[in-house]
Amino acid sequence: MKGIPLVTAIALEYYRLFGKSVRFTGNRQIAKEHGEGGLLLGEIKNGDKIVILDDVFTTGETKKQTRDMLLNEVGDITFAGVLIGIDRKEMEEEGGYNAIEIFSSDTNIPVHSVVTIDDVIMVMKKTGILTPDWEEEIRQYRVKYGC
Repeated sequence: MKGIPLVTAIALEYYRLFGKSVRFTGNRQIAKEHGEGGLLLGEIKNGDKIVILDDVFTTGETKKQTRDMLLNEVGDITFAGVLIGIDRKEMEEEGGYNAIEIFSSDTNIPVHSVVTIDDVIMVMKKTGILTPDWEEEIRQYRVKYGC
């Protein structure tokens, strides 16, 4: 449900830029038994080309769950990619591999990000909002989880 404002804004901007309407959907926590029913809000049809949108990429597990749920609910769809707001450049826990690379390899779905954590840090430094304490916290987090 939290993704609805994000996907709505993207769909509106896509229309503004390209003059093309796109349908979008979200998933319910519990399948609806009446009305349109099912786990999906909105409409996806067999043959649709899907882009999964999300704010951030951590392990990729929620994207895999989304892919699986869509395939189970709809069936014949193609995944064009995953678009995320920020790539935190995190490693998956087992083996220390880049989580996005593993996701793309496992699913054959490319992942694209608007910005990376490096971009965010650079802007924070340039604008002077990155305090030394905050920078150290980020550094420690990246040592533990980052690549």
